Amino acid sequence: TFLNAATRCGIDVMLLKGAALISKGFYPDKGLRFMSDIDVLVKRDDVYAAAGLLKELEWEQPKSEPLEKQLQTHHHLNTALTTQGIPIDVHFLISRLPIDLDLDLIWRRAVPLPELSPMAYAPSREDLLIHLGINTSMHHPDRLIQQHLKFLADLAALVHGEGRSFDWDYVFNTAKAADIEVAVLHPLVLAYELLDMEWLGDVLREHNALDRVHGDFLDRICDDIREGRPISEVSWMVVRMGEAQGFINKLKVLMRMIFPRWDELGEVYPRWANSNWYFIAYLQRMGHLIWSVRRGNFALAYRAGSVLREKPQDRNSSASGN
Repeated sequence: TFLNAATRCGIDVMLLKGAALISKGFYPDKGLRFMSDIDVLVKRDDVYAAAGLLKELEWEQPKSEPLEKQLQTHHHLNTALTTQGIPIDVHFLISRLPIDLDLDLIWRRAVPLPELSPMAYAPSREDLLIHLGINTSMHHPDRLIQQHLKFLADLAALVHGEGRSFDWDYVFNTAKAADIEVAVLHPLVLAYELLDMEWLGDVLREHNALDRVHGDFLDRICDDIREGRPISEVSWMVVRMGEAQGFINKLKVLMRMIFPRWDELGEVYPRWANSNWYFIAYLQRMGHLIWSVRRGNFALAYRAGSVLREKPQDRNSSASGN
């Protein structure tokens, strides 16, 4: 429905992440790739037309904000729900973080999908891999282990035994230029260590990538996956503590984690959102934190935030230091 309407309005649409993997046939069966929403990208010049298109389709947008505020504070328009209740995120940027990726180049490298729509595209395999890496490492820290497991499946489907045909120079050079080596290298090294992909090890060694990761952090994630340790919840606010610099800033994040703003808490506990007894939601929050906190989870999440703002370390020199 969205693609047909976009074609009518002359809007180019690029499918992202799971939608791109499925549309390009990387998964042999569409049902093998779980998706919680559908992500698409439009060009910045088309974002106003795309916003008008969502209104024309009369899809519900639970969060209402002026368009200018959305453009200033987000990387996609407010989530829209189709008549079937499927969330659609219309992106105008790849990431919510200030990452220096050349969107014009990504569009020029995109692959057309004429079987879906004359205006539909998918990213090149290299750009799709980079975006999946960013999404895994940086966008969903509250689902750290689950996201890495999904990346392993996505990578296996994406390369499908033809990983050496990738333009790996483009992947590594783009990651370095955009200062997202950590985000891209970590899931790749994790895949090499957990999957039977010897060719990937060769690629990583050729580009000296195995020497530019946080070995202790990756070892912890590998151990958790191999041992099947349950990860009940890794709060994204713990990751923000790791990202914050200075004790005062870390303390502010901790207080916000324990006592979040009411608009955030009201989404988690909607039962109390419009009640005079809304303070009960804070009591539920405290009980949940006390019940679900695991020291290992906390440490892992905190480290996840820390490594994203650190330069990768040489694993060999790190090992000798220990």
